[in-house]
Order: sequence, then structure tokens, then C-alpha cells
Amino acid sequence: MRLVLMTLGIFTLVACGNPGKKLCKDQADCDPSYDVDTCLADLEEQEEAAAELGCEDAYDDFLKCASKEGGECVDGYVEISGCDGEALGYFACAFDGYTFSYGTSDTGY
Repeated sequence: MRLVLMTLGIFTLVACGNPGKKLCKDQADCDPSYDVDTCLADLEEQEEAAAELGCEDAYDDFLKCASKEGGECVDGYVEISGCDGEALGYFACAFDGYTFSYGTSDTGY
């Protein structure tokens, strides 16, 4: 799955207790033109938005999973696998009332 963090608007510096920093550093390692400071600012805004939606726990679960699982650099993006359930949990919370299902298309996304 393409960097789910990017899909979230998210998207992904090693620091204790902050999985978002690790995701931003991983993305910068994958694409040297990627701005870590902008990433961190975006993550802060996204965390605030998740809290406003009442989805802070789901968002945190996704970030923790993505940081733990890590990813593979593919074509300038970090592709994270193993966190589909957490990502869908966040989407379901953020888009309360909508039903999501996950499947792999022929493009692999």
C-alpha cells in the first residue's frame, strides 16, 4: 500500500515516543528532497484534526503501527505494509457512517 500516511495527508526523525518523527525521517531517507519540518508540521495538524473528529486513538494506532512496521522505499515513497487494519480503522472513524472494504486492485494499491 502506498504510504498510507500520504493518503491520510499524512503520510512519514527517530525519537522516543514520537512515531510520526520516525515516519518523516524514513520518507526523507527515501526521497532526499522531502522536507522533514513540513512533514512534522503536517502531522501536528493532522493529529489536531483527528482529535476534533474524535478519532485521536485510531490515528495514534495507525502511526504507532506504521512506525513499528516500517516500510520499503519504492519510487520515492515509503510503502508501509501490515497496517491496513489500523488505516481502515482511522478512515472508518474519520468518515463515520461510511463502509470501507480493502482489496488489492490490479495496480497493487
